[in-house]
Parts: sequence; structure tokens; C-alpha cells
Amino acid sequence: MQRLELFEMSSDLNFASKGEVAEQYRIQKAVVTLRLNGVEVYRYNFLQNPTAFLGNETIGKILETDGDAGFPVTLIDGKMLTKGRYPSGTELAEIFSLSSDILPDTYPAEDVELWFKMMMEAERGGCGAGSCSGCSGCGSVSDPDHYSDFDSDQTDSDLSDYD
Repeated sequence: MQRLELFEMSSDLNFASKGEVAEQYRIQKAVVTLRLNGVEVYRYNFLQNPTAFLGNETIGKILETDGDAGFPVTLIDGKMLTKGRYPSGTELAEIFSLSSDILPDTYPAEDVELWFKMMMEAERGGCGAGSCSGCSGCGSVSDPDHYSDFDSDQTDSDLSDYD
């Protein structure tokens, strides 16, 4: 079984650009899709798991030479695939012999916006009795695949403000 490791610095979606929010959504969907297709995926955040960074020789060198600018880093079976960016859906589909239809490079703006609202509600402790009813109506925060119509493209300029 192939192993993908993502090493990320922490990111605060409250201060993220629309493009960064869309990219976080895309990579979260890719992680779920890869896991569902038998890929071992590990996602490390520096603030939550600094030992994963410091205990990996490749990642340690990137920390020393590039600092935050060198991240995110993607390793496939211990070998570096990307540095300073996330892999595209096309790259991941090719590496893991999957259809590019299930690992797109972009998602509809509406799906990204709804995911962003879910994440913000979860960060604030939710909306009432542990659900999103009455807020965005987002449903289960633990289920990023709750919304299933992901077949159209969007760009940074397509995303509306998140208020």
C-alpha cells in the first residue's frame, strides 16, 4: 500500500484568502478520496505534531533551509513529491492510478463556501445543541463528503465573500 504524508504549517481560515480556503477544501477532499481508495494518508500540522516534522530528516532540512515558505510538503513513500504547495488532483490521480474525475483540481464555489461556514461554526463551538441547524444548515462537520455534487470548475474570482 502506498503512503502519502502531508506536512503543513498551521493555517487560520479566519484570515485565509478565498484561494487558500478553496485549496484547503480541495486537499481535504483529496485526503478523503485517497483513503477511500486504499491509500495510507497521514496529515501532520506543525502546531499539533511538531515531532513528526523534527523526526523526519527531509522535513527537518526543509524547516532549516526554507522555514514556513517550504510548506506544505507532500511525501509519497518517503520521497518528496511537492514542496511549498499541495499536489494537484491530476498529480495525485496519476501517482495512485485513479481517475482524475474523483480527484479534480477545483470544486464549485458553493461547495467551498458551505465547507468554510461549517469549519467556522465548528471552530466557534457549533450552533446550538451540537448541530448546524439554524445556522448554515451544514449538517455533520465530521463528514466533508456530505455534499456530493462536485463536477464543475471554479476559480478564485468565482468565490463570493464569506460573511
